[in-house]
Amino acid sequence: MGKTEIDRRRALKDLSLRMPLRPIVRFFYMYFILGGWLDGRAGFTWCVLQAFYEYLILLKVWELRQAIAPEKAEAVTEEPASTLYK
Repeated sequence: MGKTEIDRRRALKDLSLRMPLRPIVRFFYMYFILGGWLDGRAGFTWCVLQAFYEYLILLKVWELRQAIAPEKAEAVTEEPASTLYK
């Protein structure tokens, strides 16, 4: 393969950021596959909190992308003042 562990982890992180319904997938993974249901109410609460944390991450990434997009659009559409008043 030739890839380092860091490259593999970065690729998996990039893939997980693009995965649809990531918070729901996280909940089902933790609750059913990792056995959160065995801990009863505490396990359910922990899995819900982890899913909510994933949702907050998605919101933050969206917010950062929205903040960058208008700056790029401004830079492209701005013209020198001398050309605006001819």
